[in-house]
Amino acid sequence: MARPRKDQEGPGARERIEDAFWRLMGEMPYRDITIRGLCSRADVNPNTFYSYFGCMDDLARDAFEESLVSGFPALIMGVISSGASEEDVEAVTADAHVAQGLGRMLLLARSESPYLAGLVQDTVRDAWLASAGRTADDLTREERAGLAAVVGAQMALLSSRDPEFGLHDLAELATRPLGAAMVSTLAALRRG
Repeated sequence: MARPRKDQEGPGARERIEDAFWRLMGEMPYRDITIRGLCSRADVNPNTFYSYFGCMDDLARDAFEESLVSGFPALIMGVISSGASEEDVEAVTADAHVAQGLGRMLLLARSESPYLAGLVQDTVRDAWLASAGRTADDLTREERAGLAAVVGAQMALLSSRDPEFGLHDLAELATRPLGAAMVSTLAALRRG
């Protein structure tokens, strides 16, 4: 395959690589995606892949970061912490970019890859810290433990293999005793 010309119409090579990555993530486990297969799907040669990314993990990180709509993590965290109604959740996910970002987040969380799950976990943790106006460095040991427990519980839900699972389940959790305790733990971070 020849390298695409810069004046070629349509999506550029990097965009085609990222699109192929997301399509393959929906079709097979992350561990089974090869650079050669990805490049074939994206209609680029492996040298083109390596001109943009050092390895598959670099591609996954960049593709995930680019798929997040500005403010997406905070938006999702707001829905979760408020115990939003089904209508509120539907309004948030009605935006195609938000729905796509959530879908991609779930793909990574459910990938069985510790690296990809870690990307999602870091995004969730950082969103909670940002919503509290705090950094990990200024948390007490107890606050770090509480945040780790809440994020771990959310990751358990996000990585669920139940195909019907979605954001509404996280929002509903906030209305139950366990979820209320999680929201209370996070509210304490805001009071700092």
